[in-house]
Amino acid sequence: MDVTFENRYTASDAMLREYVNKVASRRISIMCVVVFLLGIVLLALSRSNGDNFMTGIAVVCMAVAAVVGILTPRLLLREIRATSDRLHNGKTCETVVRFGEHITMDEGTTSMQFEYSQITKIHDLKHSYVLMLGRQNGILLSKTGFTVGSFEDFQPFIREKTGK
Repeated sequence: MDVTFENRYTASDAMLREYVNKVASRRISIMCVVVFLLGIVLLALSRSNGDNFMTGIAVVCMAVAAVVGILTPRLLLREIRATSDRLHNGKTCETVVRFGEHITMDEGTTSMQFEYSQITKIHDLKHSYVLMLGRQNGILLSKTGFTVGSFEDFQPFIREKTGK
């Protein structure tokens, strides 16, 4: 296979945290903010009416939204790290993603192949570039990890290949 671009990296904490906070748990975080704000509105209305029962419900909703919003990203990050440790016997492995006729990803003894048509969305983050394969799974790339080609040349290439 002719390789047009190659990206090599070892996932850093900054990359993983950024992926979890801005991509993987984003929907839950948004929902928690909405529920918290609705709780504030309900709290204001219930306090003005002197309804202690509804005040209690509003406080509980706000507390649950705050706890879920804070804990979900942390638990997801821990789960990603634990899954990686299980897959690679506790070793930290370099990830190599090659772009040619197909996308291939090698990490330790695991190898996967994807079609460009499987990419549903692209996230351009501070430390990484994420090619999403549906809502929850993505191919993480390091912006500084290109060993064949450059990140600047990769962006128009992937947009053309995916239409995204």
